[in-house]
Amino acid sequence: MYKPIGFLILIIVFVTGCIDEYDDGPFISLRSHYGRLKGTWDLEYLIVGDIDSTSSAKNQPCYGNFNFTGEDDIYGGRGKLISINNSNSNCFGQSGNYNLSDDSDDLILTVAQNGFVPIGSYRAPGRIPWKILRLTGSQLWLENNYNNLHCWMHLKKN
Repeated sequence: MYKPIGFLILIIVFVTGCIDEYDDGPFISLRSHYGRLKGTWDLEYLIVGDIDSTSSAKNQPCYGNFNFTGEDDIYGGRGKLISINNSNSNCFGQSGNYNLSDDSDDLILTVAQNGFVPIGSYRAPGRIPWKILRLTGSQLWLENNYNNLHCWMHLKKN
């Protein structure tokens, strides 16, 4: 009689440890937050205020995909390294770092601009926190308020 109850308790502990807290999911994930972030992400949507700014961002000469490397920033000590994949040779030094807040609700991005004009909080200077709405193996939905503008972006993994 004790074996089925012990097995049931083990299952409950395992499942509750895998439950994610994001409003838009996923409900359960076996991969860590950093494990799901690692990889190359392309901007799918960028809304600043009520304006679709996706094409404004993608049409800049120094636009590039985010590459969340998962490697620790041993020089700056501010989290994990991020690079911007761009084929334009005039866009050098496109990198920065990222980390998660203690409760893993926010993704904090610090990215060098180097030729990229920020659009709202997208690639703005400084440490910019983004609330994570959804983080799966293929989708990352973020939002924040920056200079009194609501910013919302969707990234998809390549």
